[in-house]
Amino acid sequence: MTPVARVPRTARSTLASKTSLAPLRGRRRRKVAFVLGGGGNLGALQVGQLRALHERGVRADLVVGCSVGAMNGAAYAVRPSPLGIGVLEDLWLQLAEDPARTMPGTWMPSTVSLFRRGASIYPSSGLRASIEQFLGDARRFDDLAVPFECVATDVDANAETWFSAGDLVEPILASAALPSVYPMVSIDGRRYLDGGVVNNVPISRAIEARATRIYVLHVGPHGTPDRPVHRPIDVALIAYWIARNARFAADLANVPKGVEVIVLPARRRPDLRFDDFGASAELIIEGHRTATEYLDELERDVEGPAGRSARRRDDRDDREVDRGVDGDGEAEGEDAADPWGERLATELRRVVEELRGFASRNATHETVTKPGGPDR
Repeated sequence: MTPVARVPRTARSTLASKTSLAPLRGRRRRKVAFVLGGGGNLGALQVGQLRALHERGVRADLVVGCSVGAMNGAAYAVRPSPLGIGVLEDLWLQLAEDPARTMPGTWMPSTVSLFRRGASIYPSSGLRASIEQFLGDARRFDDLAVPFECVATDVDANAETWFSAGDLVEPILASAALPSVYPMVSIDGRRYLDGGVVNNVPISRAIEARATRIYVLHVGPHGTPDRPVHRPIDVALIAYWIARNARFAADLANVPKGVEVIVLPARRRPDLRFDDFGASAELIIEGHRTATEYLDELERDVEGPAGRSARRRDDRDDREVDRGVDGDGEAEGEDAADPWGERLATELRRVVEELRGFASRNATHETVTKPGGPDR
């Protein structure tokens, strides 16, 4: 029996660097990652999703976030408990009552503000204050109870940059700096924008960190597909939204064997302006409801013989790694039951169908707005 290199529990909960997530030799304890994607004011959905996961005893060994998902993810990593989720819920309800705390009011309509001189519609002061509230007393990555990483777009390098150590506020501010809405954030002489520009739902990072079970807290395809195209900027925004969604679909299609991905769905979303937080309470409830229904459905799906066998094998492996011993050598080759692989294929089909519906609705509305209408 080959001994397994055991990672101490304290190391699992405090180290945020990639080296702390190196694969174990032999049998490995499943590493659970929460991936929280971007989505602006729809981020309230993730609060309900976090509560649903916690109610089922699901705990994260790693939290990965982008944009508003970085804000929610960091807040969860500070207090990964029902109390912490309750605090996060209260903060979102406060945003609903006073959205100006994040997006200070302006006398100009946002469409006019887009074309005025200046770097952005809003200053970053309100967003910074909200991030600091989300974090409580935490100001550095090593203040967090669970390892956390967030992504921002390096404007000068045209690439994604990941932050996992040092100051906490500035990287989250950069990750959430929605283009045109907030100004770019300078960190160590480099300029950064919203991480969603390059990797809006960063499951790839969780895979790189050797996570083997990934819960994706998804707010759904981005954009407003039911709104007709009237101006060139509408088409530009649609192209931006499609690019963000397509990266996620491509990453999901390339998940390696042995990695389980559960994408929590967002089935019903209100049509909101980007600066409207009035539906936060409704979104929290909806996020909890849909996540609960979906997790219950998955629980039923894996209750067959293959699912029970896989779960017993996972539970045994976790116990053996915690004891610092190897497994009994049972092969997990091609002939082993793989209910997770089948469900991953189902997850991919569901997300791709969402994106196809998104694109077809946009195409339909664009056709309807042409002079004279479409040929019948």
